[in-house]
Amino acid sequence: MSTIKSMVVLISAIAMVSCSTKTSTELTTAITTITDKSDSLQVYPSSKTFDQLVGKNIWKGQRFRFVDIGNTSMVTPHEFSIEPSTRSDTPKKIRVQQFNQLKTGVNDYVESQEFQTISGFNRSIIFEKLTSELELLHKTEADQKALFLYTDMLEFDRYSFYDPATFARLESDQPNLTKALLPLNQTDYSDITIYWIYRCNTYQENQRYRVIRDFLQKSFASYSITFIPRASTPTSLELTPNQLVSE
Repeated sequence: MSTIKSMVVLISAIAMVSCSTKTSTELTTAITTITDKSDSLQVYPSSKTFDQLVGKNIWKGQRFRFVDIGNTSMVTPHEFSIEPSTRSDTPKKIRVQQFNQLKTGVNDYVESQEFQTISGFNRSIIFEKLTSELELLHKTEADQKALFLYTDMLEFDRYSFYDPATFARLESDQPNLTKALLPLNQTDYSDITIYWIYRCNTYQENQRYRVIRDFLQKSFASYSITFIPRASTPTSLELTPNQLVSE
């Protein structure tokens, strides 16, 4: 009888370890970063922040995609990724090498980016790129999906936010302007959280920021996207899907 009890306890323990392993090792995080290099940004992507975002869990899957817009809109996006794995699938020594390659690739790329102060009006095709990247991120198989926007969100293309009449429509005609600027294919993108990372430098920028922020809040809400405007980059992701730490 005691032998049977011992076997039951052993089987239960194995089952608990298996469930725990699956929960902690099969997570995948996907982060897309869009940076508008035509802007005079106050906040830039930093290697220190992305080093923290990569974290220390060598077994989870990670995907980082970096996209430049503005005057560099034709630059090919850069991607760095590793698939989720387990100790039984990949020797730890090999996995550490894969993880370090990912970490080095992300940090070196972010560190190599050059930013300069650009004056005057510069062409910024923001929403077209944002739409395509949201569609791509939505189709990505991942437990956590985040998109970072480093831009003042001043569209300057077919629709120009520098035009007073168009800018006024952000408040007076939000639903129609959202459909025109952000024509997503579906209605539910609740698996994605967007961080708009932008810091105002003047009173005028702050007034403009509030109008654009409210427009984005309503626009993203219409697609069930979580939207968090903030002045700094988040440094960590929680282990539950679609729950990013707001500092």
